[in-house]
Amino acid sequence: MEKKKVLVIKSNPINNDVRVPKEIESLAHVGYSIVFLCWNRDCRPFERSVKDYSEIQLKLKAPWGIKVLPFLSMWWFFLFFWLMVIRWDVAHAINFDSVVPTVFAGKLKRKATIYEILDTYEDHMSLPKTLRNICVKVDKLFMRLANAIIIVDEMLVQELEGIPNSKIVIIYDSPPEISDKVISNQREKRPRYFLFSA
Repeated sequence: MEKKKVLVIKSNPINNDVRVPKEIESLAHVGYSIVFLCWNRDCRPFERSVKDYSEIQLKLKAPWGIKVLPFLSMWWFFLFFWLMVIRWDVAHAINFDSVVPTVFAGKLKRKATIYEILDTYEDHMSLPKTLRNICVKVDKLFMRLANAIIIVDEMLVQELEGIPNSKIVIIYDSPPEISDKVISNQREKRPRYFLFSA
């Protein structure tokens, strides 16, 4: 039986990320086939920190931050092309700069799309209030159109004054695993403090 395929999509390579490798490893561990679509803006080779996945890169030099906006259409075209060409069952788009073509392709192919929100671009780029409100409305449209939403903190719901999707999952960022031996050693080294004495 062929494995179900998940496309994980983010606008930077895996070596620039802490969260994505964990997500890919978790999905591979439970039996999914993973393809990572990413944007290598520095066009540099890098070592993979994770096995058991394949990767499709857009190698296109581009700046970071708000200066990337003129290049965004090329990233979207690249994504939409691959989303339409390859077979997949679920597309997992991370952040707004990846969700637009993902949702459109999902609707056309009748496949599930997940929108993971790590940062809100509306606040990340310090936009004027009117422009920010327009961006929030557009962002919320794609939140509504996605099949499910992943957020890293429940405070984001308050920040956006609600998320228009009934399927919201919170996955907190967790620190790397620490062995029990390291934890017990740290406990032994800590000084003891007394707040009250009789």
